[in-house]
Amino acid sequence: MAQPKFTIPTGSQYETIVNSFAQKLVQSVKSQLSTTKKLNLLLDITKITADISRVTISAAIPVGSGNSYDTQVILLAFRNIGGTQSEDLNAVFVKVLEDYSISPSSINRVICSGLNEITENTELPKQMESFSSRLSHCFHTWIKSSPTLESLRKNIFTMVFSYLTAPGAMQRASQMLKTKFELPVTESFSFIIEDLLTHREIYQLKMEGLQPISDREWNKVIGIHSIMNIFKPLMNYTTEMTTVDTVIPTIVQIKNVLEKDVYQLGEIGSDLLSSLKQTVAFIMDPEHEQFDSTYIQATALNPQMAVTLNSDQMSLAKSLIESEISKRSKNLKKVQNVKKLAMGVDSLLANVLKKGDGSDGGACDALSIYGDLFQSITAGNSSESKENVVNQYFDEISTANSVESMFMLRTFGNPMQAPLSYWKSCSSRCSELSELATELLSIPIFTLTTEKVLSFSPSSSTLNTNLILTNLNSCEQFEKQLLLRFNRQIVAKLFS
Repeated sequence: MAQPKFTIPTGSQYETIVNSFAQKLVQSVKSQLSTTKKLNLLLDITKITADISRVTISAAIPVGSGNSYDTQVILLAFRNIGGTQSEDLNAVFVKVLEDYSISPSSINRVICSGLNEITENTELPKQMESFSSRLSHCFHTWIKSSPTLESLRKNIFTMVFSYLTAPGAMQRASQMLKTKFELPVTESFSFIIEDLLTHREIYQLKMEGLQPISDREWNKVIGIHSIMNIFKPLMNYTTEMTTVDTVIPTIVQIKNVLEKDVYQLGEIGSDLLSSLKQTVAFIMDPEHEQFDSTYIQATALNPQMAVTLNSDQMSLAKSLIESEISKRSKNLKKVQNVKKLAMGVDSLLANVLKKGDGSDGGACDALSIYGDLFQSITAGNSSESKENVVNQYFDEISTANSVESMFMLRTFGNPMQAPLSYWKSCSSRCSELSELATELLSIPIFTLTTEKVLSFSPSSSTLNTNLILTNLNSCEQFEKQLLLRFNRQIVAKLFS
């Protein structure tokens, strides 16, 4: 009976296969990006050792229809930064744009994280700091070093380590778990909080030698865990549509929880609230020296989230949006006027020549000669005021409550639609406003980190530095392998 034969490719054959597939992938991605009017680039810098850093560059594109939208993240590059100077990063960034034929005018925002690893100030076009990394730094700094948590941290670590010294404690824990029980002694404090609640029955064992925490401290652990769950959607990388318009509503929710001390954290919660207010001041306070109006405008242009803004925020958002629409309209009119003037002159010359060749020799009226020119001039006057469109939108989202919205006649779309669907349905009526809303509502709050690119499990968050260090001499080939693995859904379509 004949047996099937399998041939394992040699190193050179494997390299040829990877090169071929990677080339097809890049061409496919270039084609996809070329059809996207505006795209967001994600840039993350990770320091591996004192002399080795890696920059991960990816593109984020909203995909979907109806009420279901996700963010498709495409890995574009995983490159080495030769040093810690801004010139190295700029050179890599420009090279990636060239590799994928990305025009600077098609870039909506460049979301960045890890720029503090660069010794010099770095300025990229349309640069914007990742809110996810900023909030994550705020939370983890608080949970690691807050003085109000010192006593609780000490007692928790004492309890955990007591399982190593108490006779029979680990065996009993393994019996309860029906598998080997491992203590999270080398993990972060936030991970330990998760582990305490996952294995609460084990940590509440009553055995000689164990030093359990008190019931009051258990209540604080539960409260901290609940706060962590509120923070999580804004701190973790996800392909769900986690965009800048969700930031202010979540901040308001967290502040309300901490101010009302829902989880009875006392000084612990007050300390986090103080830290949070400092972190989000550039979003919530228009007087802040680094105030970024992107968040407040995006929230206002999400008809479902706009209700979380107060009257002052709504007025500011409206003013900023009107100013931006006016600016875009003027730029558009300049371009159109140049085109129309050229068309009008061509039409005028054509009409003059046509009348000059006429056999009746009669006089021609002005309208017949200047018709196209008149039409081009008067067309702009008949267009609807862009500022009036903005006013109508804000009137609709400000005056209608949830019951009225079901029955009232609306100028715009159904506010219960997904925001991108809502503005897509309005594009023919208010193209500039629809375009601005689509740009703002598609800005992610996260970047694609090195940890995620190198992880083999969706839940993994640990950086595997060994993969980088063992491929220092084959960075280009290593990058191609990562591109193929991370973008495997695109690769699968190429050969389906």
